[in-house]
Amino acid sequence: MTTRTLSEIRKILMEEHADIRAQIEETRAATTSSDTARQRSCLARLASTMQLHNAHEEAALKAILPSIDAWGPLRQKTMLDEHLAEHAELYATLVEASSTVESSGAIVKLLDKMLVHIAHEEKEFLGAELLTDEMLCDGFGG
Repeated sequence: MTTRTLSEIRKILMEEHADIRAQIEETRAATTSSDTARQRSCLARLASTMQLHNAHEEAALKAILPSIDAWGPLRQKTMLDEHLAEHAELYATLVEASSTVESSGAIVKLLDKMLVHIAHEEKEFLGAELLTDEMLCDGFGG
C-alpha cells in the first residue's frame, strides 16, 4: 500500500471534482434534449461516478480530517452526513428521471446543488491550506 501525502490526496480528489463537473455539464446539456435515454444514461453515469468518488473521498479523508485541526471531527461528520444526503437525493432524482419525461427541472436543480456541494467541499475539506504537507504552528508554541 502506498502512503500519499496530503497534497497528493488533495490533487487526486480535485481532479475527480473536475471530472464530476464535466459530467454535470454533460448531464445538464442532456436535459435540454428530448432524448430521455441520453438523460438517463448521463444521470446513471454521474451517479456511478459520484458513488465511487464519495467512497474514495471518505476513505482518503476519514482518518485524516479528525486530526487535521480543531474542527477536524466536525469536518469529518459533516462530510459523511452530506454524502449520505447527496446519495439519497441523487437516487431519488434517478428514479424520477426513469419514470417521467418532465423531470428535467428536478435534474437541473440537483446538478446546481451538486456544484454548490463540490465548491463547499473544496473550501471546507480540500483547501490547500488544510491539506498541506507543511507543519502548521498555532502561535502558542504548538
